[in-house]
Amino acid sequence: MKLMRKLTWVAATNNFTFRSLHIPGKRNIIADSLSRFQMGRFRAAAPQAKQNPEECPGMSQVMWS
Repeated sequence: MKLMRKLTWVAATNNFTFRSLHIPGKRNIIADSLSRFQMGRFRAAAPQAKQNPEECPGMSQVMWS
């Protein structure tokens, strides 16, 4: 819920919209395979994904930059 509040606030203050859609785990192959650490299945579902992970920016970079 906190994430949705923050997204709504940032969208309102920066004049953009977003839309979200829940996809059940079994239908969301990419998220399901990542949550189970099934990297072979993930690579088959998302061959365009980078081989090395990206570093996540800090909260202050995302929310206020």
